[in-house]
Amino acid sequence: MARETEVNGANARSAAPRAVVENIGEFVHDVVTLSELQSKLFVADLKDFRSGTVAPGSLMGLASVLFVGCVPVLLMGIAWLLVDYDVLAPGWALLAAGSGGAIVAGLMALTGWFIFRRQLAILDRSRAELEKNVTWIKSVLKHSGRTPRDPHLVINRPK
Repeated sequence: MARETEVNGANARSAAPRAVVENIGEFVHDVVTLSELQSKLFVADLKDFRSGTVAPGSLMGLASVLFVGCVPVLLMGIAWLLVDYDVLAPGWALLAAGSGGAIVAGLMALTGWFIFRRQLAILDRSRAELEKNVTWIKSVLKHSGRTPRDPHLVINRPK
């Protein structure tokens, strides 16, 4: 009889590591599947993001080209007119024209930035899903191998 107990005890001990390996394997499979789905969602979000950033990116690029190419000439013309009509002295006329041009360029860039920032919201879907996945992984790792004290505590991946 004592021998039977030893055999049964040995069987119980050898089954435990096998169950641990199976649980770890299932967990790793779930993590890999989540990673794959997360990357597919991120790629889809990037495609949506890219398609929505062409217009504001073009607007900001054209504003830059316009600023670099035309604005100095226009500002000098405005300053020259202010001097010709005896509104301001030459130094003040140049300063006023330059300041006005800087304000217009700043408003254009700000408009492009707000449109661009609105497009960044598309990536919130990927960020939220990643946070859910990381929370689920942490929960599984924290509670693995333990019996929950609360019988209503169920470790499921959030939907």
